[in-house]
Amino acid sequence: MKKNSIIIAFIIASSIFFTSCKTEKTAPQKKEVVTEKVAYQCPMKCEQEKTYDKMGDCPVCKMKLREKVSESEHQEHKDH
Repeated sequence: MKKNSIIIAFIIASSIFFTSCKTEKTAPQKKEVVTEKVAYQCPMKCEQEKTYDKMGDCPVCKMKLREKVSESEHQEHKDH
């Protein structure tokens, strides 16, 4: 009976020791947020590939500027 109590005491002591000796936690790393700059251009391409930073109207044909589709998005739409 004494052996069992010694074994149980050893198991409890070792479990306390191993759970209290964890490695130091590091702060969670922040993920970098990649923001793409939005560009607008005339849907009629009056000024070829000219882009604008803000929404508005084309100075040539007065049509509403649309958000320029990036090359990767353009490829995705072509594939479907």
